[in-house]
Amino acid sequence: FEVCQDRAWYWNFFVSRHFRHGVSFLAGDSAHSWPPFGGTGGNTGYGDAFALGWRLISAVRGEASEALLDSYSVERRQHALQTAMFVLRIVPRPQLVKKFYAKPFFEQSLLQRWMVRSWRFRNTGAHSGNHFCQSGLQLGIKYNLSPIIVTEDVIPPD
Repeated sequence: FEVCQDRAWYWNFFVSRHFRHGVSFLAGDSAHSWPPFGGTGGNTGYGDAFALGWRLISAVRGEASEALLDSYSVERRQHALQTAMFVLRIVPRPQLVKKFYAKPFFEQSLLQRWMVRSWRFRNTGAHSGNHFCQSGLQLGIKYNLSPIIVTEDVIPPD
């Protein structure tokens, strides 16, 4: 095994403003990217592929309108933003934590000790609940702003 090249790896964090432009659609890492925590990037990409797939099949069969194809961008971007916010809550902040690991733990102030313990609790095996408590992100997704789904909130009263 020989290392031919090495480079620093930087976290990439973005969600595209649009998932559709004309006949072009974005899905997976071309539409959104964030640090690899909890499998959220891959799972969100699979969700994009599924959501886009059935819409395109409907369009090819002549069963879909432009509104159905437009709904992909609205629904999946909303979901990508929700997932990105989840990742922001669980991702470690190395620039903050690194400051506090430099000194022995007992020499640090109460706030610094709390931050270190809090980070360890959220991001280690001591408590991995945050990584697995993703209700509504990976399973049970709700599209609250979908232009093709009617909810009681948008049905006018009698």
